[in-house]
Amino acid sequence: MRGRIVRAPDGQTWVVRRRWTPRIGDDSIWSRLRRRSQRSAKHADTAGGYSLFSAFVVDDFAVVVRWVVIVVVATLLIVLSAFAAVVEVALLTLLVIAGVVSRVLLDRPWTIEAVPDDGASLAWLESGWRASTDRRDHIATLLEAGITPPPDVPVTP
Repeated sequence: MRGRIVRAPDGQTWVVRRRWTPRIGDDSIWSRLRRRSQRSAKHADTAGGYSLFSAFVVDDFAVVVRWVVIVVVATLLIVLSAFAAVVEVALLTLLVIAGVVSRVLLDRPWTIEAVPDDGASLAWLESGWRASTDRRDHIATLLEAGITPPPDVPVTP
């Protein structure tokens, strides 16, 4: 979620934002996904010089049977993948709805995070959407004036 960007009198730039979820270690969810996708793309292996068609030059009947099997298996995989994608989207939708309901009905506190240029973040907790917006704006105003309010949550490096 995009936050407010403020500049302190000493020239340091702060990003003050409200977070849906706390950080997982030092990484955000997006940086972990990006790193995993880069790693899987790096390890993706091709056929390695082996020609798939060289295995099919035995005789005509075997070629036809093999191609039918390949087409049937590929079709099943596509249909199963599409079904799995629909189920996954439905589950994701339910999780998002449950997350919004839990934030609103259970009054879970929002994490307000201020991250300076040097990367050491400060965090505060505030319940309620409007109250957290007001506190985020108040913290941004204090940081802009050169005052660093004490954090509610331990400082993360």
